[in-house]
Amino acid sequence: MSKKAGIDFPGICVAAWCHDGRGKFLFLKRGAKARDGRGLWEIPGGELEMLEAPVQAIIREVQEEICVRNVVVEGELGFSSVFRNEGESDTHWISLLYILRVDPSEVSIGEPDKISEVRWCSLDDLPQPLGKATRVDMEKFRDKLQAI
Repeated sequence: MSKKAGIDFPGICVAAWCHDGRGKFLFLKRGAKARDGRGLWEIPGGELEMLEAPVQAIIREVQEEICVRNVVVEGELGFSSVFRNEGESDTHWISLLYILRVDPSEVSIGEPDKISEVRWCSLDDLPQPLGKATRVDMEKFRDKLQAI
């Protein structure tokens, strides 16, 4: 039986705080066929693949999820450790966080089964309900994010 990342051992993922350079951040509403967190708002991201550099993983994820080709990686934000109860299993993910600048006019949904909506919001007007990973990031990195 194969072991599953996040369930049998801590999974490693990447996530991006994408901003437009004018104080707005991009949030994605998890769709009906998302692995978890359906109906919750999260930032773009996904699992790190074997032999993939984390910065390449976040570029790949952003291209897959929101179809943006011109990604400006401005830097690393840090990491977060997220524990969730996902139905029958508890999960544990380590998320490597990046700050990316993207052009809002390039954004479109690339995975419509997994993402039902995109929204640009200021940190003072976040979409609700937020997913746990995004809430954890906000608690830990709010000051850094507000400085962008």
